[in-house]
Amino acid sequence: MVDAGDVAVAVGSEVFDLWLVMLKFRAWLVVMLLLVVGMSYFAISDWGTDDEGQKSTSSINSDTGWRHYSVVAPVDTGINVYHDHFRTDEVYPNWLLESLGVTKTCEITFDGSWQERYEADKESCWDNITTSDIVYFSGTKIIGTSPDGQTDIHILDDPSDGHGTAVTGAVLDANPDAVIFFVEGFSTDAVLAASNQPLVDIISTSFGAIGSLPVPGIETGTYEAVVGNNKIHTGAADNT
Repeated sequence: MVDAGDVAVAVGSEVFDLWLVMLKFRAWLVVMLLLVVGMSYFAISDWGTDDEGQKSTSSINSDTGWRHYSVVAPVDTGINVYHDHFRTDEVYPNWLLESLGVTKTCEITFDGSWQERYEADKESCWDNITTSDIVYFSGTKIIGTSPDGQTDIHILDDPSDGHGTAVTGAVLDANPDAVIFFVEGFSTDAVLAASNQPLVDIISTSFGAIGSLPVPGIETGTYEAVVGNNKIHTGAADNT
């Protein structure tokens, strides 16, 4: 007959051994979890570094060595290149200026009133711009042209009419990195001046007949731009 004491000792020994096994398993499990967490932490850290590296390199276009960009061409009344909203420390690369057909660079004045700045730059810049010129205004995001003529000052929007300035400001609010190819004018030729630029992506026009009546206007230029040259052309409806 088995002694009760022996049974108790045997059962206790089995329970103790089982407890030790469970304790070892728990310790092993904790160690493994710590290893997994540690490896995950370092992996995430590495991935974060790689992502940052990718972000810093993805902002550079490998084809040009410059940042990614889009070119937007507002066609409007003119533009106040002196406005602070258009200022930038960035200098456009020569290949970009050449690709957009720039014929003249104006180093404009950034101190004083509009009139004082205009007077300071009148002889070196404004008096020399013709309808065939495409002008880069250094220190700004603006490249401009005025193919229609029929204006006292080519390209420049004077303080009495800021429509083109406001439209361009809205463009840069939406995309601060956009390159602006501004066209002063309201004609088919003005639209085509933007359309015929290979680098222009989007053309914006904000003019037309009162009430947005379907009267003849710039539709031939728009057709050539959109169908012929694959541009995006956005147009505003009349405010009435």
